[in-house]
Amino acid sequence: MLPSEMVPIDRVSAIVYDQLGPLDRIIKQSTDSIINTHIKQGVVDQKVSQYRSNAYQDRMPYFLSDFYKKVEHDLDIDARSYHIHIEILGEIVGSLRVTCAPFEFKEVLPVSEGIPSEFDQYIELSRLIVDHNRWRADIGKLLITRAIQLAFDLQAKGIVALCKRPTAMVFSRYGLEKYHSKPIIVASRHYQPYYLMHTTLRRLIMHIDSTTHNDKKTTVKNIAIPVV
Repeated sequence: MLPSEMVPIDRVSAIVYDQLGPLDRIIKQSTDSIINTHIKQGVVDQKVSQYRSNAYQDRMPYFLSDFYKKVEHDLDIDARSYHIHIEILGEIVGSLRVTCAPFEFKEVLPVSEGIPSEFDQYIELSRLIVDHNRWRADIGKLLITRAIQLAFDLQAKGIVALCKRPTAMVFSRYGLEKYHSKPIIVASRHYQPYYLMHTTLRRLIMHIDSTTHNDKKTTVKNIAIPVV
């Protein structure tokens, strides 16, 4: 990480904590292990793999296609990634994948020319899956804040994510911006429109810090968060 991008870790923790909703506050106060968050690097364990596969079958079958299997194989994505998931009473209710370069999104975009080389110093967020339940918004926020903390731990320069409009709206509340002004049609995902979202960690913290200091909380509303 460049010196100009450094932010004191205690300040990061304070800002990130301020963004967490009641679910995470319960986690911090709980002593009975009702709710747990897990971060693991390497090949996905069977429980998380099955959770993701079920979500793909129900909502995003293209992730089970030969194209994505080849991308996964060629880039060895899961084995290189960090996998974050949340369990409530032993059942997984949300998961997110965090990956260092090389990234999946470059294989998916119809045109990747012009993407800044500095993105290679970022982390890619993908496969954001959240169950449909009353904690939905808080689970999504918790997964994202854990990923932000991990980005600092990895000394990444920023965050990038290819996602649909609802998830792009969620990420924008953390300071991520659209790289292209118009959505990109992704053929391998049933020709649906996607946005490439990005920010540096410095801009992300400045964005969150400024909104909280102005008493305009960066609140993620209870909107749909699909797989990204």
